[in-house]
Amino acid sequence: MKIAEVVYGNLFKSLRNIIQSLESKCQIYWISFDSWKEFQQDHRYFMVDENFRDELDDFSKKLDSYSQAAVNMGSEVRKIVVEETQRVFGIEVTEIPRPEVTFLRGYSHSSMMPDLVQCLVSETDPIDYTKRTHSEASGLELTLTITSIDNKISKISYSPEFEGFWESCLRRMKENVTYKFVTEENHKILKEAKKVREEVIKRIEKPWKI
Repeated sequence: MKIAEVVYGNLFKSLRNIIQSLESKCQIYWISFDSWKEFQQDHRYFMVDENFRDELDDFSKKLDSYSQAAVNMGSEVRKIVVEETQRVFGIEVTEIPRPEVTFLRGYSHSSMMPDLVQCLVSETDPIDYTKRTHSEASGLELTLTITSIDNKISKISYSPEFEGFWESCLRRMKENVTYKFVTEENHKILKEAKKVREEVIKRIEKPWKI
């Protein structure tokens, strides 16, 4: 029972978070198998049977490789956004534009500033991205704030010009080799994470069979 609580309970929580991140399909940050990495450094590592230890080691390495690719993809998408900002709007920048979506929640005015790269990776424009988290919102309006390299600020409203910018960013992102790799690997690593979780659940439910 102690192994189920001390080891497998923690692994289950960690895997639950990993699966949630992978299922979002818009992860551009590092996903780490924290609990297992911690166990690898102390006696709890040897509380896991050898075959399953090897499986967990292998999964952790694959997740690290996937995470590194996802982080790289985020950087590459940011570069695409900067280049398309300069091409479409004719404004030289070093940082990506900041979208702000204003809306009504009942009778109150609210706003949200979704991350443009996160929106692109999830293939959801900033207005629809805001609707996901504020389903009750109405009267949504988008303003894109662009700061030039000499600190001049431009405000761009939702328009055919913005739509062209959005579509060109999406097209270039989908052509990106790292994006294609991460998209393909997401399905594989998610499937493996669920398989590992099932093995953990078996060990929690019937620890005496280990």
